Amino acid sequence: MVISLLSLSASLLWSRAFPKQILSPDLRWWAEVSAEAGSLRVRVSSEGRTWSVSLPFEGPDFGVSLEEGGVLKVRQGERVLVFEDGRLVRREPAPKPSKLEPPFPFPEPFVRFVRKTPWGYLVAGPRLLVAYSEAGRELWRFRAPGSVSYLAWDGSRAWLAWGERETGEARLVALDEGGRELLRLNFEAEGEPAFVARVWSEGRELRVLCSRVLYVYRLEG
Repeated sequence: MVISLLSLSASLLWSRAFPKQILSPDLRWWAEVSAEAGSLRVRVSSEGRTWSVSLPFEGPDFGVSLEEGGVLKVRQGERVLVFEDGRLVRREPAPKPSKLEPPFPFPEPFVRFVRKTPWGYLVAGPRLLVAYSEAGRELWRFRAPGSVSYLAWDGSRAWLAWGERETGEARLVALDEGGRELLRLNFEAEGEPAFVARVWSEGRELRVLCSRVLYVYRLEG
């Protein structure tokens, strides 16, 4: 299947069920956490690779995250343990919680996503995406006809996803630096409204996690 609009096209290479919750930003690695006799086991996997670590359970203030390359970060209270290939490589202080705020006044009641770009910021609310310069000047707007679920910036394009209550479908658009729409993809989910939870793009590859299904596309244009 090839979907094309204006100067960008996307060919679906494959898709498969992907009910994982802890994912790396590039959607290539995932982690699963299980309890074992007073300890926690974290299993990290990708296509063809798996490793795991066991940690003593030290209370409910615990969190797991993944970075690109399968780097595992485990937060225990005020410290973060960093693992690579099953080895503890360093310890870090836990980051302080930060409130998501746009750097400039935003026309919608609240903000869902802020992304830094070379020329300024992208700020998305429930139904509106606004591009700002570094000085806070509004450059352009894009209004989504549904509830915004994700915003990504891949270095040259903005990817904005939203869901439409009337149809139950999800949409994903690619926008260039000037706000011009390059591509639009539509998603459906069986038995429930479709929801785009994550988007990652680099070069000619696009990965989209929608309603527990991972879609991988090849981009041209």
